Amino acid sequence: MTDVLADLCEYVGKSVVTSDVVTAAGVAQLAATFGIDPPASRVGDPLPPGWHGPFFVPTHGPQNMREDGQPAGGFMPKIPLPIQRLRGENTQFEGVLRIGDEMTRKSEIAAIDIDDLAEGGPVVSLMFRQTLSGPAGIAVIEERRFMYFGTDYRLDTSSPELPALHDWERIVDPDPVTLFRFSAIRFNSHRIHYDRRYAMDVEGHPGLIVQGTMINFLMVEMARTGAVGKQLRALDFRIHTPISDTAPFTVRGAMTDAGATLWALDGDGVLSMTAFARYAG
Repeated sequence: MTDVLADLCEYVGKSVVTSDVVTAAGVAQLAATFGIDPPASRVGDPLPPGWHGPFFVPTHGPQNMREDGQPAGGFMPKIPLPIQRLRGENTQFEGVLRIGDEMTRKSEIAAIDIDDLAEGGPVVSLMFRQTLSGPAGIAVIEERRFMYFGTDYRLDTSSPELPALHDWERIVDPDPVTLFRFSAIRFNSHRIHYDRRYAMDVEGHPGLIVQGTMINFLMVEMARTGAVGKQLRALDFRIHTPISDTAPFTVRGAMTDAGATLWALDGDGVLSMTAFARYAG
């Protein structure tokens, strides 16, 4: 196992460039998932920060897929550990994309760290960077942090101190239709979001798991629409514990001197996710 994990470092720096087009249909589908009006619908309309999610969907075939439905092989390394988790993401909104724009995306494995002495078995941390560019140049930079580990490993669930009061709040019912539609828009085949038997019997969750990217999107929308007159430039989120579909969850946010702090609570009030937003100026 140690030799196999060590070989993973050879993937660092590998990259691939793909292309796509910003479509009104993708924006409309994402808006419909949450019952809101599309913020852009005609050619030339600018996409608000965070609305690039429906584009550049993965296209890995069954031969390049882990048991859990996630990609492996080809560009992505085959990591021989059964559980993969998105632990966080830093997104920077550098420019504007518009309906009708032709885009390119450079996807790069930025870093791989291996801890083969961790209590509970080896752990692999992977940083995945994606840079989206349009006619005006770089528009979005995403840095996603993934962890791979075995069934005996326990994640660090420590969390920062939160504001005593909140300025914004949204209660979300994670029904199966919403989870399915969000996964379908992004062509996300991770089984914990739609295969209840797999999520519960294989990975031991109490139900289906709400997509971290969904909660991230809701936080971006809250930070974008709640801070009237401010331009959102970046949002960095961290997942502490997953949220299941067994009860409604809550997303809250508060303005701070440095920007905004946002957080998500599961149905029992347990802190699941935190984020920090930065604005222009």
